[in-house]
Amino acid sequence: MVFFGALAACGKVTYPVEAVDHDGTVFRGTGYATIQEGAFSLSSEAGTTCGGTYDPMSSSKRITAQVGCSDGRQGTAEIVRDNDLRGGAGVIRFQDGTEARAVFGEDRVSG
Repeated sequence: MVFFGALAACGKVTYPVEAVDHDGTVFRGTGYATIQEGAFSLSSEAGTTCGGTYDPMSSSKRITAQVGCSDGRQGTAEIVRDNDLRGGAGVIRFQDGTEARAVFGEDRVSG
Protein backbone atom coordinates (compact mmCIF):
# COMPACT_ATOMS: atom_id res chain seq x y z
CA MET A 1 0.00 0.00 0.00
CA VAL A 2 1.40 3.34 -1.10
CA PHE A 3 -0.07 5.29 1.82
CA PHE A 4 1.48 3.09 4.50
CA GLY A 5 4.82 3.21 2.71
CA ALA A 6 4.67 7.01 2.82
CA LEU A 7 3.93 6.90 6.56
CA ALA A 8 6.88 4.66 7.22
CA ALA A 9 9.25 6.72 5.06
CA CYS A 10 8.19 10.22 6.14
CA GLY A 11 6.82 9.68 9.61
CA LYS A 12 3.99 12.16 8.96
CA VAL A 13 1.73 12.69 5.96
CA THR A 14 -0.37 15.86 5.68
CA TYR A 15 -3.30 16.51 3.34
CA PRO A 16 -5.94 19.19 2.69
CA VAL A 17 -9.49 18.79 4.04
CA GLU A 18 -12.66 20.64 3.05
CA ALA A 19 -16.29 20.44 4.17
CA VAL A 20 -19.47 22.32 3.30
CA ASP A 21 -22.25 22.25 5.89
CA HIS A 22 -26.04 22.32 5.46
CA ASP A 23 -26.20 26.12 5.05
CA GLY A 24 -23.31 26.36 2.59
CA THR A 25 -20.60 27.35 5.07
CA VAL A 26 -17.21 26.21 3.80
CA PHE A 27 -14.66 24.79 6.23
CA ARG A 28 -11.04 24.31 5.15
CA GLY A 29 -8.09 22.83 6.92
CA THR A 30 -5.56 20.06 7.08
CA GLY A 31 -5.26 16.55 8.31
CA TYR A 32 -2.29 14.41 9.12
CA ALA A 33 -1.46 10.79 9.66
CA THR A 34 1.42 9.13 11.46
CA ILE A 35 1.80 5.47 12.27
CA GLN A 36 0.32 6.19 15.72
CA GLU A 37 -2.52 8.64 15.02
CA GLY A 38 -4.56 10.48 12.44
CA ALA A 39 -6.29 13.82 12.98
CA PHE A 40 -7.88 16.68 11.07
CA SER A 41 -8.86 20.27 11.83
CA LEU A 42 -10.99 22.66 9.80
CA SER A 43 -12.22 26.21 10.27
CA SER A 44 -14.73 28.52 8.62
CA GLU A 45 -14.18 32.18 7.75
CA ALA A 46 -16.47 33.02 10.69
CA GLY A 47 -14.05 31.26 13.05
CA THR A 48 -15.92 28.04 13.84
CA THR A 49 -13.48 25.14 14.12
CA CYS A 50 -14.11 21.41 13.85
CA GLY A 51 -11.81 18.45 14.20
CA GLY A 52 -11.45 14.82 15.02
CA THR A 53 -9.24 11.76 15.05
CA TYR A 54 -9.20 8.43 13.23
CA ASP A 55 -7.17 5.23 12.91
CA PRO A 56 -4.57 5.91 10.19
CA MET A 57 -3.47 2.30 10.00
CA SER A 58 -6.87 0.99 8.95
CA SER A 59 -6.72 -0.37 5.41
CA SER A 60 -10.51 -0.26 5.13
CA LYS A 61 -11.97 1.93 2.39
CA ARG A 62 -14.70 3.05 4.81
CA ILE A 63 -13.61 4.87 7.93
CA THR A 64 -15.45 6.74 10.67
CA ALA A 65 -14.26 9.54 12.90
CA GLN A 66 -15.84 11.42 15.76
CA VAL A 67 -16.09 15.15 15.05
CA GLY A 68 -16.41 18.03 17.52
CA CYS A 69 -16.90 21.72 16.71
CA SER A 70 -16.35 24.93 18.64
CA ASP A 71 -20.05 25.83 18.20
CA GLY A 72 -21.04 22.76 20.24
CA ARG A 73 -21.95 20.46 17.37
CA GLN A 74 -20.76 16.88 17.58
CA GLY A 75 -21.10 14.10 15.08
CA THR A 76 -19.62 11.27 13.10
CA ALA A 77 -17.78 11.48 9.79
CA GLU A 78 -18.34 8.53 7.47
CA ILE A 79 -15.73 8.61 4.72
CA VAL A 80 -15.06 6.36 1.74
CA ARG A 81 -11.39 6.51 0.81
CA ASP A 82 -9.99 6.35 -2.70
CA ASN A 83 -8.20 3.16 -3.72
CA ASP A 84 -4.78 4.66 -2.92
CA LEU A 85 -6.09 5.79 0.53
CA ARG A 86 -4.73 9.32 -0.14
CA GLY A 87 -8.13 10.95 -0.62
CA GLY A 88 -11.81 10.38 -0.19
CA ALA A 89 -15.25 11.82 0.31
CA GLY A 90 -18.18 11.39 2.64
CA VAL A 91 -20.56 12.99 5.04
CA ILE A 92 -20.45 14.31 8.59
CA ARG A 93 -23.71 13.69 10.43
CA PHE A 94 -24.18 15.94 13.43
CA GLN A 95 -26.27 15.13 16.48
CA ASP A 96 -28.58 18.08 15.72
CA GLY A 97 -29.66 16.38 12.47
CA THR A 98 -27.61 18.56 10.10
CA GLU A 99 -24.98 17.25 7.71
CA ALA A 100 -21.83 18.44 5.97
CA ARG A 101 -20.23 17.02 2.84
CA ALA A 102 -16.50 16.41 3.30
CA VAL A 103 -13.55 15.65 1.02
CA PHE A 104 -9.84 15.17 1.65
CA GLY A 105 -6.70 14.74 -0.40
CA GLU A 106 -4.84 16.76 -3.03
CA ASP A 107 -6.98 15.41 -5.89
CA ARG A 108 -10.29 16.10 -4.12
CA VAL A 109 -9.95 19.50 -2.45
CA SER A 110 -10.47 22.63 -4.51
CA GLY A 111 -7.57 25.06 -4.14
